[in-house]
Amino acid sequence: MTDPLDELFVDEEQTMSSELLVSVLKTFVQLTAGGGIHFLPPFYKLGTTVKILVALLAKKALARKVETVTESTNPKELQGLTGLSVGSVNPTLRNLANRRLVIAIQGAYTVPAFAMTQIKEILDKELKK
Repeated sequence: MTDPLDELFVDEEQTMSSELLVSVLKTFVQLTAGGGIHFLPPFYKLGTTVKILVALLAKKALARKVETVTESTNPKELQGLTGLSVGSVNPTLRNLANRRLVIAIQGAYTVPAFAMTQIKEILDKELKK
């Protein structure tokens, strides 16, 4: 006998489709089989908040395809990846965490599946500027 509550439970990874990740990222990044992230010219026109979201989503996409890559990213790694300063990255991550657009696990950040729709709206709005 199954519990009716089972309908409410989802697999975290299944709730964020690969198609949605591709639709959000394809304008901003290219990924390599070796685990590299190459930012495309439109990325550099984004604001700090959106750059961080794109970088975190790129890591999530890489982690799905490259076994040696983990999706969680610490602030120092984000600084190196995006070229943003520590004075920009840390407060922005705190703000994103307060807005529940990212979650922190042992000092590393990732985008939860439940935030993906809201992040897509943020990116779509940014592209219209």
